[in-house]
Amino acid sequence: MIELALYVLPSVAIMAYLTNVALRASRPVSVKVLCIVGLAGLLPITTAGFSDLMGRPKPTAIQHPAVSGNDVTVIASTMKEGVNIWLWVVSDDQEEPRAYALPWSEQAAKQLRAAESEGEREGTPVKMRQAELQEPQEETDEPMFYAAPQMPLPPKTAEAG
Repeated sequence: MIELALYVLPSVAIMAYLTNVALRASRPVSVKVLCIVGLAGLLPITTAGFSDLMGRPKPTAIQHPAVSGNDVTVIASTMKEGVNIWLWVVSDDQEEPRAYALPWSEQAAKQLRAAESEGEREGTPVKMRQAELQEPQEETDEPMFYAAPQMPLPPKTAEAG
């Protein structure tokens, strides 16, 4: 929610400044009242608009650089052939999951479905190379999606008898 304030506050400040300029100008009172009503109307529209945008998946092209080099965990995914692959991912250094829209790629779709099947079979989460969030690449030898390896069992301790 703090991110919303970071976007709305500068917009409100600009609108308030422009309204102040309009009020100080030598204009009829009706124009000044219209400026105040316009500002009052733009405030909820701006807040609602930014709030709506925050809930939509963002394209990976505008993803900020990663803080850590760790791969991200894919919590959920859905895809529409020829359109996008939508992902809900979380990183070790993030508290909240993020939604992203990858451009459609048949290779990526196949890798994602295979990783999901393997992860379900092995009981491990699906991972995605975090580098793909910065610059998606079509043809590489290394898969974009993979099932995380199983954690080794704890070592057995010998019981004294």
